[in-house]
Amino acid sequence: MMNKSKKWAWYDIVLLIFEVLSPIVSIICSVSISGTTVDERLAIIVGGFTIQIISMSIHNKLSTNSILAIVKNNGDALKDIGETVQIADEIKKINETNNKHRIDYFQRRLDEFEQTLQHCVPPNSTSGLLDVRVYYNELYNMATQILNDNRPSNCFIWAMTGFSELEWSNNGWELEWTRRLKELSSKNITTKRVCLISREILGFLKCTNADAFTPLFNITSDTDRLPPNEARFKSFVDYLKDNNDALTESYFLYQDNAAYSELIREKGFFGITLSTGEKYLTKGEALTVTDGLTGEYVFDEQLINKIYDLHNRICISDYDLMKEIIKVASDECKDFLKKYGVTI
Repeated sequence: MMNKSKKWAWYDIVLLIFEVLSPIVSIICSVSISGTTVDERLAIIVGGFTIQIISMSIHNKLSTNSILAIVKNNGDALKDIGETVQIADEIKKINETNNKHRIDYFQRRLDEFEQTLQHCVPPNSTSGLLDVRVYYNELYNMATQILNDNRPSNCFIWAMTGFSELEWSNNGWELEWTRRLKELSSKNITTKRVCLISREILGFLKCTNADAFTPLFNITSDTDRLPPNEARFKSFVDYLKDNNDALTESYFLYQDNAAYSELIREKGFFGITLSTGEKYLTKGEALTVTDGLTGEYVFDEQLINKIYDLHNRICISDYDLMKEIIKVASDECKDFLKKYGVTI
């Protein structure tokens, strides 16, 4: 029952009219519309009473919550509606220009928006592989989330690297990403990273031919000019050299470890945990057709937690990366690593 002391608003009157008239109108319609069967008339009457019930439900809801409170509690949703209307108005303005270049450009970019929208729709658990630019922008966004956190010291990074020949290089997007990782480290953000050791990297670690390491000294920035296997190993040793600090914990995972096949098939991922406990993740490192690094953004919290739990199982002293390198590396490889600037 409505509170008698409540001041009636416009919506009270509108809803009351619906409540009173809907059953009456439905009965009149069922009788006056010619050619209707008994079942059709019954359906019209039931529809009228259904509208009455819905109106009463809404009325009761509004009776206990003022319009002001509803706007306040749903501000984001209303803001989104407002922005949608604004976007529609802007699209109209574009079409009204009759400028072919402007309209064609907008339509080409609209495909990107449509693709993004389709990937976001449930039950998709990930975005699908992203454009290189979008992929790195998502990584940058996660770094920014940590920097903007109210308690950044309570945030941390959990990741896995597969040492693609483009990772940890001094090229383009990756160079900027490495810079941002160092910025996070300067803010005392800790990182636990699993390092996926492929058969090719293990082969270099055990190699006893000192000459095999010579080409790596001559390439300082352009890893693309190295053969793929040497480029991957260079990516590996660049990581060892650049991530030797107390805030970065590194662990190893061999490519043929069947117990962690679910993790290994991702090849690489980057995840963060904020001070609130919220987790964010991009996973599935891959190369695009233009040889750029990419991955996919994860929406599914269950999937995020699954990968996080698998990651945590490896982040123990038994899987310490440097201890394993000292254990398996040949003397020739150790000499190279020291000369390259890696602390052993």
